[in-house]
Amino acid sequence: MVAHEVRNPLTVIKSFAAILKSELSDPDIQAKLSLIEDYSVAIDHEIHHIIQTEQMLTTDTLWKTKLIKALPTIQEVVEVMSIKARTQNIELHSSLEIPPNTIINGNIMGVKLIISNLLSNAIKYSHEGDPVTIESFIKDKCLHIHIIDKGVGMTPENIDRLYQKYQKINQEVAGQGIGLFMVYQIVKHFKGNIDIESELGKGTEVKLSFPF
Repeated sequence: MVAHEVRNPLTVIKSFAAILKSELSDPDIQAKLSLIEDYSVAIDHEIHHIIQTEQMLTTDTLWKTKLIKALPTIQEVVEVMSIKARTQNIELHSSLEIPPNTIINGNIMGVKLIISNLLSNAIKYSHEGDPVTIESFIKDKCLHIHIIDKGVGMTPENIDRLYQKYQKINQEVAGQGIGLFMVYQIVKHFKGNIDIESELGKGTEVKLSFPF
């Protein structure tokens, strides 16, 4: 109910911004209205993301697995997260070198949660103007997904605590601290692997792999 009450005004704001863009031609105003649209989409995504994460914590049916196409699922997340990146002046680059018919065992919601959590963290902990990159490729009968940033990075102690529920990388940055706990649980449930390499002050690379 709360999410519904918040998302309705966002829809109105986004709609009015679109109407004004169609009626006003001043480039500066157009740019500001585009920013309003981007922020509205980013906030709506965050609300949706929180709802999905809480559902994953409490609903067994969302853990069911089946064969899904990997590429369109990844592309959909990248498209949404590109908007989030723009609102924080982060450059999101993607190199998705996998065939359109690549199939993995999992579920669409779970894969979206994995990638959106990891991209969200990469963007959140990056410096303004820095790049964040997502790569995907096929190797050794596995789908590999790498997410790379040049942000604040982590100490070995931080990495050791990442997969514990309610543990956060940086206490000064807002968040529930359940994202990476959930990512780890879902990746393992899909018979995948996750590895994190990071250096404090230099950035982080998260490596995922899922068998065919």
